[in-house]
Amino acid sequence: MFFVEPYITKEWNILPSGIELSFGLERKWVLTDDVPKVLNETENKNIRFSLALSPITAQTEVTYSKNLQWLYYDNGTIFNETFEDLSIKETFLIKFNQTLSTALDVGLQSLTANIYGAPFADTTRYQGQGPFVAGKVFIDLQGGIVGLFYKPSLSIPLVQQGEKRQTPHPGWMGIMSQVTLFSSLMLEASYFLWRYSTDEMYTPTTSQYRRANIDLRGLSPEKDKILENTIYAGMTWNFKPFVLKLGGNLETYDFIYQSTGLPGIAEDLTSTTLFKGYRYHSQIAWDNDKSKVFLDMEVFQAKSPLPYDEKSFGLHLGSSFSF
Repeated sequence: MFFVEPYITKEWNILPSGIELSFGLERKWVLTDDVPKVLNETENKNIRFSLALSPITAQTEVTYSKNLQWLYYDNGTIFNETFEDLSIKETFLIKFNQTLSTALDVGLQSLTANIYGAPFADTTRYQGQGPFVAGKVFIDLQGGIVGLFYKPSLSIPLVQQGEKRQTPHPGWMGIMSQVTLFSSLMLEASYFLWRYSTDEMYTPTTSQYRRANIDLRGLSPEKDKILENTIYAGMTWNFKPFVLKLGGNLETYDFIYQSTGLPGIAEDLTSTTLFKGYRYHSQIAWDNDKSKVFLDMEVFQAKSPLPYDEKSFGLHLGSSFSF
C-alpha cells in the first residue's frame, strides 16, 4: 500500500485480539516519454493474528509481496524483473498505563529476486534471508497520539553461485503524530530519516549530508537515487462507512549516479547532490470496522539532476477483513 506507508499504519494499529486478512494489487506507470518506460505491478497479501492478555498484546504477522517490473525500450526490447518478499514478524506491545506503551518487532525476512546479473543478460535468481528488529514508543495524549520509531538497516546478502547482492531495504528512525479535531476529522504528520547499509559489490561512499555509509545500488544496478528523508502531512475525513484521505510527501533524495562520461549530466554532480520529490495521495474507502475496501491514487514528480524529470502515476485497489 503506498498511500499511508506500511511502517506507519501497521505498527500503529495493533489488533487488540483477533485475526485480520488483507490483500491488494498496485500498478504504477511512468508519465514521461523517456527511455526506458517503466510499469510496476505489486501483489500483496497479509495475515495478522493477535492475542491480548493485559498488559501485553502478542501479534504474529505474515506478509507476502511480489513485485513485477517491466522496462520498455524504443527498439522493442522488453525486460522484466521480479522481487518476492516474505516476512514473518512477531510484535510484543506492552501498555504501561493509559498514556505510555511500547512495542518490539522481531522477525525473519526471505527475499527472492530474478534480476539481470549483467546488462542485457539473462535473468539471474538471487535468494537470501535474515532476521530484523524494530522498536516503537507510543504516547497517547488526550485528543492525539505521538509515536517514535526506530529500525536498523536490514542487511541480507542474496547469493547466486557465489555472487552476492545486497538487499534494498533500508532502516529508518522517525516520529509520527495523529490529532483528532472532531469526531470525523483527523490530522496526521510524520518525519522519517532513512538509514542504509553498505553494498559489497560497490565501493562505499560517505554522504556529507548524513556522514554515514550508504548503499549505492543494492539489487538495482540502474538505480540513480536513494531516499534520505520523508516529511508527510495529511488528513482523514470519516463519514461512516465512507472514509476519505488526502495527503502528501516531501522527499529528499541523494543522487548516486556515476556521472563521469555520461552525456547531458554535469560533471560536478556527486553522490552528495540532493534533490526533492513530491508525492500526492488520495484514498476513498468503505469501512464498517470489520471489513474495508479501498482505492488509493498517487502522483509522484521530481526534478532530477538527470536530464529529464521523473513523473509517475499509481493505483492501488485492496481490501481487508477482520474476525
